Amino acid sequence: MNILETIIIVFAIVLSTIIILWYIHYNSDHNFGYGSNSNKATLLNINYSKQKNDGSCTSTCDSIDPVSDPRYNMQQIIKQSILLEEHLTNKNKRCRDCITKHFLHIIGLAEEAQMLATNKIDKYPLINESVILYNNLFKLWIKNKNLNGKDESYILYCTDKLRDHRKQLIVIYFFNEKYNIVDKSSSKEHSM
Repeated sequence: MNILETIIIVFAIVLSTIIILWYIHYNSDHNFGYGSNSNKATLLNINYSKQKNDGSCTSTCDSIDPVSDPRYNMQQIIKQSILLEEHLTNKNKRCRDCITKHFLHIIGLAEEAQMLATNKIDKYPLINESVILYNNLFKLWIKNKNLNGKDESYILYCTDKLRDHRKQLIVIYFFNEKYNIVDKSSSKEHSM
């Protein structure tokens, strides 16, 4: 049954990735994410099919990724977080090196986004929180990684925090929506 579950999960991920890539490609020809409507999704990436300068840089240097934009880093964090969640949730993919690589990549991207935002950090929600969260989750994982399946509650905790944070980042940095961030623990206390 474990192999079947893994195949289903991989198939679902591949299918959803294909759908997302098709959707992005289809809409990239229709000024996807740009214009007066701020509710459109934005993916800060290059569009090689629209380059007109045969690889030479323009004043906006549109032939390379927008690496000086903190939003780009936050979108890359979303991608890395999905991969990290997969390694943590699937027992067959709990590779110490891969998990470490994804955590360090995310932490590096978050710290760089924080540095790029400089004095405009207030314009970029969740950047400071991301740096703290990912560093704390990595420390927790490092501290407990040698339990060898004895207690996996820390993995569930890390995965839950990663998923919740990723969903908030997607709303802000992909769909450009204002997001009313509510702490789950405080909202549960208010509802009791």
